[in-house]
Amino acid sequence: MRKRLTKKQKKENIIGYAFIAPQLIGFVLFVAFPLVFSLYLCFAQWNMIDMPEFVGFMNFKAIFQDRIFWKSIGNTFIYIAIVVPLTLFSSLSLAILTNRKLPMMKFFRAAFFLPMVTSTVAIAMVWAFIYQADGGVLNSVLAVFGIKNPPNWLQDSQFARLAVSIEDIAEAIRKKWVAYEDKALGIIPEDKDGVHNAISPTVIKTERGYEMSIILRSNITSDKFPDGIFHAHPEFHIIKKESIGLIEAQGLFILPGRLEGELAEIERLIEGGKPLPPEYAAFKLVYDEARAIYGSAPEQGAHSAMRKELGSICNRILENTAVFKDKKQTVEFLEGLGYTL
Repeated sequence: MRKRLTKKQKKENIIGYAFIAPQLIGFVLFVAFPLVFSLYLCFAQWNMIDMPEFVGFMNFKAIFQDRIFWKSIGNTFIYIAIVVPLTLFSSLSLAILTNRKLPMMKFFRAAFFLPMVTSTVAIAMVWAFIYQADGGVLNSVLAVFGIKNPPNWLQDSQFARLAVSIEDIAEAIRKKWVAYEDKALGIIPEDKDGVHNAISPTVIKTERGYEMSIILRSNITSDKFPDGIFHAHPEFHIIKKESIGLIEAQGLFILPGRLEGELAEIERLIEGGKPLPPEYAAFKLVYDEARAIYGSAPEQGAHSAMRKELGSICNRILENTAVFKDKKQTVEFLEGLGYTL
């Protein structure tokens, strides 16, 4: 039979529970609940604003089909193979050194153990200094790159709301695009070869300020276009065969250095009225179109005609790579998200 507690024992138990209550509350709020909630989020889609949406195993399916995930796994093993032995060796060496009678050993011991006893408040003060609007480390670095009016990271509520709004819109576009399908346009989000739809956010500085773009991408291929349906078409490969990157999507093309000499030679052929030699047969489209431009305004010279032709080809390459070929299709996609344009 269980012995009943005396009043004194009950009082001592209450006092004991009172002492451990802060630790228990902290454990539940900052360890147990985040752990359980994180496990739930593995099976949910959440933009951190709306309520989480249960999606089952879709997150796991997406990550196991992501080449970057498997690459990160490989990088992790490489990191472990390098860092763990070095950490063990350096830690053991420091432990041995701190136990030897060497000059300034008291200072090194204090420096070695300082992170273990540093107050969380002190660490928070350091980060506050980093994010400080005037003279903070982060804004000082931004100033070096020419950003004259950096944001007040911790004080400007409007900037914080803007950042959250941008993230919310970008996530809504990403979520719709990765599952978007239009076979008539050749857009297939996923097939036996894997996931094809993705986005690339980019920011550039213009006369109007900083502009953010979200580039819709698809790496789907076909028998007609083995390099990609939304890739530079074969007739333009003599100018650019490489994949279109963020710089080209912004309208700033990086072209092969060989073109400088090759196009200069074609300009001389056009001005001299000479035919295209066999070794330049791959440039027939460029030659014919640039010669036609030159014929309409010979006073401007063949170099001007070639610049116009090169700009025209780059524009057509962008049309090849665009998933939506006209503004109407883009507007319809965005209106499907609930945005009115």
